[in-house]
Amino acid sequence: MDRATRHGLKVLILRPRQLLSSMVSPRNALTKMLTYTKFIDTDNSCTVVEDLMFATDELIKQQATGIYNVSNPGITSPYKIAQKLKEIIKPEMQLEVISKEDLNKMTLAIRIDTVLKTDKLEKAGVHLRDLNERLPEIINDLKENLAKGGSEAAMAETEKETAAKLSYAGKQ
Repeated sequence: MDRATRHGLKVLILRPRQLLSSMVSPRNALTKMLTYTKFIDTDNSCTVVEDLMFATDELIKQQATGIYNVSNPGITSPYKIAQKLKEIIKPEMQLEVISKEDLNKMTLAIRIDTVLKTDKLEKAGVHLRDLNERLPEIINDLKENLAKGGSEAAMAETEKETAAKLSYAGKQ
């Protein structure tokens, strides 16, 4: 029993990890990755946002309380995700594997790699599809969303933010 439940609070806390989505947005890790050239190859859990919405709905229907890790089963790395982005969306994308130490020199925040256990989610009967199965699907959906038009502003903002981050990191 977690602390919130012991104190009589009826709270549901969801803990996703590295959110990935087919939506074009500067907040989407896949959109950001399309503007990067350097990636670490360290395994992590990831959560497909569309699957997070499903899990949230299911847990609310159950009136579940407590803390749930919500990530798709399976692991991948930023580099492996970038390889899929290159294969499906951006063949001209340049990919370079760098160390976590090198990445931390380039960013404001220190990179934390996490593999989440989702046993509690599974016990609640909420089964998400494997990340390595879902990843090509959402990247193909992202490709379609990029082609629809209206995504130019989001991509321009993402490219601007990436350039600003790299410029700031270069001054440190």
